[in-house]
Amino acid sequence: MFLLGVYVVCLASQVTAESPRERLKSLSNDYWTFRMKIEPSVATFLGDYSFNGDLRNYTHAQFDADKAQTEDFQRRLRAISRRDLSRSDRVTYDLLQNIFKTFIDGYEWRRYGSLTPVNFLEGPHKHWGVLIDSTPFNTETDFQDFLNRLKALVRQIGETITLMKEAIRLGRTNHRASMNRVPDEITSQIIDVPIQNSTFFKPFQGRLNDAQNISDATKLRLRIDAEDIIGTMVVPAFRNLSDFISQEYLPNTRQGYGVGSLDNGTAYYEAALKFYISTDQTPQEIHKQGLEEVERISALMMEIIKENGFNGTIREYILSLGKNPEFYFNTSEELLAFVEDIVENRIQPKLKDLFKIDPGIKLEIRPMPSNGPAAYYFNGNEAGKPGIYMVNLFKPKTKLKLGFMALSLHEGNPGHHMQMSYALVANKDLPKFRRNPLIDMYSRAPFNFPFYTAYSEGWGLYAEYLGEEMAAYKDNNEMIGRYSYEIFRAVRLVVDTGLHVMGWSRDRAIQYLANYTEMSLESAAIEIDRYITWPGQACAYKIGEMKLKELRRRAEKALGSKFDIKEYHHQVLSIGAVPLHLLEQQIDDWISATVSSAAKTSPGVGGGILLTFAVLGVFLLKQDNLI
Repeated sequence: MFLLGVYVVCLASQVTAESPRERLKSLSNDYWTFRMKIEPSVATFLGDYSFNGDLRNYTHAQFDADKAQTEDFQRRLRAISRRDLSRSDRVTYDLLQNIFKTFIDGYEWRRYGSLTPVNFLEGPHKHWGVLIDSTPFNTETDFQDFLNRLKALVRQIGETITLMKEAIRLGRTNHRASMNRVPDEITSQIIDVPIQNSTFFKPFQGRLNDAQNISDATKLRLRIDAEDIIGTMVVPAFRNLSDFISQEYLPNTRQGYGVGSLDNGTAYYEAALKFYISTDQTPQEIHKQGLEEVERISALMMEIIKENGFNGTIREYILSLGKNPEFYFNTSEELLAFVEDIVENRIQPKLKDLFKIDPGIKLEIRPMPSNGPAAYYFNGNEAGKPGIYMVNLFKPKTKLKLGFMALSLHEGNPGHHMQMSYALVANKDLPKFRRNPLIDMYSRAPFNFPFYTAYSEGWGLYAEYLGEEMAAYKDNNEMIGRYSYEIFRAVRLVVDTGLHVMGWSRDRAIQYLANYTEMSLESAAIEIDRYITWPGQACAYKIGEMKLKELRRRAEKALGSKFDIKEYHHQVLSIGAVPLHLLEQQIDDWISATVSSAAKTSPGVGGGILLTFAVLGVFLLKQDNLI
C-alpha cells in the first residue's frame, strides 16, 4: 500500500511466534522488495521486472518516506534476538543494522548532493542502452511498461529540475566541472537524434518485430504511441533540462572545486568519505596514507624504469613511450580486439588456480557510448543477463596499451565480474540483498543506502595485484602499467582529500595525477572532474585494497601451510559486499575455525597447544597492528 509517499509494510511475517531466524528472513525479504520498489531501474538490472513501468522519485516526500520505512525496518531488526541466530544470520543482522543506520544518519545531508541528481557521470540521460538491453520485450505488456517508464522519465526530469532549483537557492550546487558537458551530451544524444534513431525507440524496431504473440495492428499502435511519447514528451522534457542547466544552473555553480567550500562542507565531506570507505579515518589521515603509498609505488616504478635503461622521471618515461606508435592503438576496433584477447586468452585460463568455483555468468565487452572514464562494469544477474565490461574506445591514438591488462583485471575477471558473480552463486541461502549489488546514484552520498565501495573497489584493485601472481603482465612495460594503475588509486587519496578539504585547485590535481600515471592531461582532467563530482568515492579503492592485503597477510601468518588462497578468496567473495569491519570479522572467524579444526586433528597434546597459541598470536598481532 502506498499512502502519501510512505510505504506501509504490514505483513504476517511479523507475528511474534516466528523464530528469530524466520523474522530475520522476513525482514530481509521486505527490505529487498522495498529497494526494488523505490529503485525500479535497479530492479530491472537485477532481473526483477515487477516495476518495469516506473522510475525512481526525486522528491522530498520520497526522501521522507524512505527514512520512515527504514526506521520501521530498524525497529523490527532491534526486536530480533541476535544471540539466537546462526553465525551466517548474525552477519545478515549486522549488515542490516549498518545499512539502516547509514541511511538514517545520511538523512541529515539530504539537501546536499541529492539536490543535483544529474552530472556528467549519471542522471536521467545516462545508461538507457544498457537498461533497455536488460529489459524483456516479449509481450504487449512489456512494451506498454516501457512506454509507462518513458512517461515516468518525463516526471523524473521535472522532479530533477525542482531539486536543482533548491540547490541554487541554498547555494549547494555542483562545480561547473561536473556539469558543463551535460547540455551538449543531452543535445547530441537525445534532442538532435531523429526519433527513428533514438535509443528510446530501439525496442519498437527489432524487438517489436520479433515479438511472436503481438498482432500487427497492436505493433503499429505501440510504434505510434512510442513516437508520440518520445517526440511530444521525452524530447521536450530533456530540452527543458538542457536549457535549465545552461541558462540557470551553470551560472550558479559553486566557485570552490571541493565541497569543503559549501556551508558545513567539511563535515559533509567527512560523512561522504565514511559512506564510501566504511571506516572512521579522517581526511588528513587518508591524505597522509596516500602520500606514503605514492612514495612506495613510485619507488617500484623507478626500479623498472632504471632497469629499462631510462634516466628520468615516471612522467618522462611514459611520455617517451608515447613517441613510439606501437604502444598506442590506431583504431577503436584494434583497441577492442586487444581487450578481448586479454580477457579471453590471457586471463580466463588462469582463474581456476585462484578460485573454488566458476560462477558461470558470461562476461561481454562493449564500447562505451560516450566519452568518460577508461571503463566501467554492469553486473549480470540470475535471469541470464551477462556482466558487461564497458570500454572507452574514444580517441584510441591517445591510449597506451600498457594499462589495459590492469584495467581488464579490475573490471572483468578476477575483478568486478568475478566479485559480483561469485556473490550471486556461491551461497544461494543468503538473502537477495547480500547476493546482489544494490548500487544507485553515487552523487546522493552520504544520503543513500550504502553499497560498500571500499569492499567492491578494493577487490577490483586487489585483482590487479593478483595479475602478478597469475603472471598476467607479460613484460616490464605492462608492469609499469600495473603500477601506474595502483599509484593512480594512491594518488586519489591525495587529490580527493586535497580538492575537498585542503583547497587544491583543479589544475594542481590534474598535474599531480598526470605526474605519476600514463594518462594524457585530457584523461587526467576527466578523472579529476569525477572526484569533484563524487566527493570521497575515489578514496575507497586503495583503502579497501590495503585492508584485503592486510587480512591476507594475517591469514597466511596464522595458518602457515594450512593457508589456501582459493579458500581465502571464497571467504572474501561469498560474504557479499560488506563494510570493512564485517569483512575483517569474517576472515578472523575463518582463521579461528581453521586453526581449531586443525588442532582437533593434530596428533598429541603438543600440537593442539601450538595451534591454540597460533590463534592467540593472531589476536595479539591484530591488536598491535603488526599485520
